[in-house]
Amino acid sequence: ETLMSNTDALMEAAAGRVFPGKGTVVGALADTACHNPTQVGSVVEVLVREARKKDKDYVTEVMKSFGRLLKSGSAGDQWTVVWDLTIPHLTPKLPEEEDEEGDVEEMKEEPGPVIIQTDLHEASIRLLEAAWSGCTAKESHFVESSTLLSNLFKTCTWQKQPVLLSALGVLIKESKELESTVLSSGMEVCLKHIMRGVDDVK
Repeated sequence: ETLMSNTDALMEAAAGRVFPGKGTVVGALADTACHNPTQVGSVVEVLVREARKKDKDYVTEVMKSFGRLLKSGSAGDQWTVVWDLTIPHLTPKLPEEEDEEGDVEEMKEEPGPVIIQTDLHEASIRLLEAAWSGCTAKESHFVESSTLLSNLFKTCTWQKQPVLLSALGVLIKESKELESTVLSSGMEVCLKHIMRGVDDVK
């Protein structure tokens, strides 16, 4: 009962705009949920909401907290949610402009690559890594996920390469039971990038 009341109080404190120290509140909320399975669903909703804020430093903290909750195994399969949260930070978006009538149109120019170098990029990759363990549809997502992470090596600074290597390692290690054709398809895409990353880190 005390744990539930603490969780409720923290969820209430996490409402509203970003304020100094809010990352600590959200972190405490995620840590409390690790031991309070009855309210995990509500806590995940809060974390997802907060991870969509515009303050990048705050979002980084939220993603780290979300990752701890996922690693505890209490939150179940959150792969699709995490994928939707992290993809905007890891892939380029087409810029938008308004036409004369005020309608938004996509510009024709191809967007430049995302340089993987910030703490937010690292938190996004680590959150994907944390979510993979609980994913119950690995066979459906393995090729897409390994392709994404492998392609990030092309624009990743050397400081962040160990993070990518770790995520790819978890992806492969925890996918051993997949059908061999699915595994080989994903491995074919990522092997050359893994080896390049290992050489660069050395």
